[in-house]
Amino acid sequence: MSEDLAKQLASYKAQLQQVEAALSGNGENEDLLKLKKDLQEVIELTKELLSTQPSETQPTHSWKVGDKCMAIWSEDGQCYEAEIQEIDEENGTAAITFAGYGNVEVTPLLNLKPVEEGRKAKEDSGNKPMSKKEMIAQQHEYKKKKALKKAQRIKELEQEREDQKVKWQQFNNRAYSKNRKGQGKRRQLQVFHFGSSFTFKLPPGEMSQDTRDKTWGYKQFNMHNFSCRWTIQNFRFILEEMRDSIRSPTFSIEDNDKWCLRIHPKGVDEESSNYLSVNLELLSSRKSPLTVWFKFWIINAKGEKNEPVTSPKHLNFLPGYQRGYKMFILRDFLLDHSHGLLPEDHFTLLCVGFLVPYSYSIPDNSTEPRIQVPKGPLGDDLGELWKNSSFTDCCLVVAGQEFRAHKAILAARSPVFRAMFEHDTEESRKNRIEIHDLKPEVFKAMMDFIYTGKEPVLHSMADAVLAAADKYGLEHLKVMCESALCRDLSVQNAAHTLVLADRHSTGQLKTQVLNFITAHASEVSQTASWKLMVDSCPHLVAEAYSSLASAQCNLLEPPPNRLK
Repeated sequence: MSEDLAKQLASYKAQLQQVEAALSGNGENEDLLKLKKDLQEVIELTKELLSTQPSETQPTHSWKVGDKCMAIWSEDGQCYEAEIQEIDEENGTAAITFAGYGNVEVTPLLNLKPVEEGRKAKEDSGNKPMSKKEMIAQQHEYKKKKALKKAQRIKELEQEREDQKVKWQQFNNRAYSKNRKGQGKRRQLQVFHFGSSFTFKLPPGEMSQDTRDKTWGYKQFNMHNFSCRWTIQNFRFILEEMRDSIRSPTFSIEDNDKWCLRIHPKGVDEESSNYLSVNLELLSSRKSPLTVWFKFWIINAKGEKNEPVTSPKHLNFLPGYQRGYKMFILRDFLLDHSHGLLPEDHFTLLCVGFLVPYSYSIPDNSTEPRIQVPKGPLGDDLGELWKNSSFTDCCLVVAGQEFRAHKAILAARSPVFRAMFEHDTEESRKNRIEIHDLKPEVFKAMMDFIYTGKEPVLHSMADAVLAAADKYGLEHLKVMCESALCRDLSVQNAAHTLVLADRHSTGQLKTQVLNFITAHASEVSQTASWKLMVDSCPHLVAEAYSSLASAQCNLLEPPPNRLK
């Protein structure tokens, strides 16, 4: 009984570690937060139950951190060599890392065996080193089980989101019905929708001559200054009645970008629920990220600006990003007549800033002595090894083409290649690896990165290189592909990119695509890639709808086909 409970406890802790790892990239995911809380409660209950059980057996070996051991991997029940990373004496468990694979698990101390004893038991049982086919079959079986668990969880999430959708529709219908009951409230609605003014200016910005004269050499910044003034009528009504954000008219700082100001009347979270939150938001841009510095003022009844609230540094924006101040000003302070911040119930917000799209260096014509230190050529030198096939010791075959490479470099850069060469596999014995699921040009791009660490020329194959990077554990290359796909994001490819981001667990890219779809929902939903996603990945449609519903604003505005 105690051993079963210990195994369950180890499994719960391993699941908690996975959830916490997922939360590190998406800390506001309600489903993950709920799952984390449930796991913590189950772990505490299991610990209490385990403490009441009589000890059935004691470990026959005294273990310490850093010891080598043989341990059973929970996914296939096979015994592998591992290293102890942490020991929990209270619960009789240990956190271990499997050698060559990097997988981390928590397992009962009773299940650990000394390396020699474990190897002998493995040999006596007739276990032989797995061939590549056996490893692939084992991996497929693991992925199949994982997919079944994922499908079950997706089904539960879809039901939760469907329930949320029904609640939101009911709320929206009530809000519209309420506004239709009286002419007076219809006037309030019209005043809110049309009764605001917005001005936008782009004054020229340049470096002062004084600054240039005092420098030996300098960097010229082409800055685009901007100034936005947004006046909203009937603002007390908005503060008291509206819970969702309101958005200003859009404006452009450069030719191909769209921005807006966004106000959250009741803050953005529990901490800011008593405050007015204000943000600058990038809706779309062909270039990203864009770097902006900005500050906000409120214009009072005398036409004077209050003390500005300034961004602490230059901030980077991607499409869908909001940057600003969640605790801009207390609502009670704003509503107080004595402060004169709402003259005639008008709220005026001023945002001034500048965008730095690029920079270039002005040559230094001075005679000040200096020595130029060149950039280290390590990446270029290793790239020459790959390019010239010098001193190679293995061969990779891709679509019938042979490529010579170096096992040490492959193993150092990719955990998958390292596992192939560390274990007694056919690839390790013959120093020959056959790759059937990559095109030669995709393989070359991946190898360029492995040898040089530089972003390869991706062109139109960023999605294929992303899949290769995911397969071979090249996390830095994955982020490079995410960035390239994000730069090329458009209405036509948004749904396809969302499927890619979900398939390869790219959290940053998935967030950006969902934000983009939220900002262009009507256009994206008409594309062929969206319709294909509806059939093949309904859980992503549910996620996109959830993102859209959470960003929904102006609930008091009736649907377009009813507005007259």
